[in-house]
Amino acid sequence: NGTVAERVIKSGFHGTYTIGASTDADYTTFTAAVAAMSGGIDGAVRFEVEDGQYAENIELTNIAGTSEAHNITFTSKSGNRDAVVIKGNTNTGNGGMVLIDGTSFVTLEGMSFIPTSQSYANVILVRNESRHFTLRDSYVKAEPVTSGYSGMNLVRTTSGSGDGMNNDYATIEGNTLEGGYISL
Repeated sequence: NGTVAERVIKSGFHGTYTIGASTDADYTTFTAAVAAMSGGIDGAVRFEVEDGQYAENIELTNIAGTSEAHNITFTSKSGNRDAVVIKGNTNTGNGGMVLIDGTSFVTLEGMSFIPTSQSYANVILVRNESRHFTLRDSYVKAEPVTSGYSGMNLVRTTSGSGDGMNNDYATIEGNTLEGGYISL
């Protein structure tokens, strides 16, 4: 007779989710939230972050499916940027405590980025054609450089050497940038 074929198709990732320690949170860490997008997204994704201190790095690398309509936003749930503090964990050598790498249409808003370790090269690093990055209404701080010509950059964007390899259309608005070696 005939053979029956069966295939399970995973739906794309989209919607509004909560990151935090409460029982209402969908994810307890940024790492878990980012892992949920590893297969790509098929609609807008919004992560509302509960008040607290988060001792972890944030790495968004090559998340497929982003566009103007299918963007990724991380925002303070309470709207108080001083109440959500990203502190980092261990310098993994990837270039930044927050790394946006090959992922476009990412917004970080209403949070504080204050690394505990001053060993990172950058607090926030945007690279590899990560277009339409937005940092809004946030606080970014590193220890000030008191001598010499090196230290941590607060927000940095790097591009490749070929045509079209830029991180075009970055928006940095309403933020406070303090200390470090170079702010932008």
